[in-house]
Amino acid sequence: MRAVELAVEIIFLGCILLRGPSFTSADTDPNDVAALLDLYRNLSCPPQLTNWKPNGGDACEENWKGITCSGSRVTAINLASDGFSGSLPYSISQMTSLKYINVSHNKFHGHLRDMFASLTSLFILDLSFNVMSGDLPKSFSLCSNLTFMDLQNNQFTGTIDVLANLPLKYLNIENNHFSGKIPDRLKGINLQIGGTSGPAPGASRPNGFGIGGILATVIFLSVVGAMIAFFIMKRRSRKPSTVIENYPVFPLASHEEQEMKSIQSSSTTRLEPPPIDDQKLVDEDDTSVII
Repeated sequence: MRAVELAVEIIFLGCILLRGPSFTSADTDPNDVAALLDLYRNLSCPPQLTNWKPNGGDACEENWKGITCSGSRVTAINLASDGFSGSLPYSISQMTSLKYINVSHNKFHGHLRDMFASLTSLFILDLSFNVMSGDLPKSFSLCSNLTFMDLQNNQFTGTIDVLANLPLKYLNIENNHFSGKIPDRLKGINLQIGGTSGPAPGASRPNGFGIGGILATVIFLSVVGAMIAFFIMKRRSRKPSTVIENYPVFPLASHEEQEMKSIQSSSTTRLEPPPIDDQKLVDEDDTSVII
């Protein structure tokens, strides 16, 4: 399923990058800059984050690594697979134009703060392969556009009820410590729960079909369709050249074929009425004559 995740991320990132950063005369929104500076400090100002500055700057115009902008607003943070260790600051809640956050495959730790209420534009959130812990924040329930969410391989606990009413299409909670039941709404999406001890087993079966299952079904239906078409054509090729009205067009047994042939051949010969005996039959009690 990592291939599916990557495909979704690549498509979304492609859409963002095609728009590209907007190099306008306006500075990056100060709330966005303040949040990024908090994040930079929480990560101990790592050298991998080229062009970032600990005391200000213009994230959009100066092309800060991992940052994508639209106009003066930051719309994407992509810090995946760079060995970062730290936490996500609460000030990220100020970045109200964020659509994409990916900090996967790092060493982010600690509890997720309740900072998502204002991130109503967030579309993709990938926190996978870190060491985050604690219950999911209640403010997740207000991320009204969140469609793709990957929390796998962390140490999250509690239930996933706060996600029940989100417009999610993909949710991966594998290898965590969640508990409770899977909300019914989430059983109909692409849900991955393997290695998660708490949720009810088998809850993700409706989603286990996957791409392989779809391909297998398509191939199976194609083979069945071809077989049906073959037998129909074969049956038509064995159909008698002379069709007698009102007779069913089904394969006949050999003796039935002989009877049909005799009926067809006799139908071409004009039948003469049988000879009539001139003998007169007289009723004993009647004088009428029948010829």
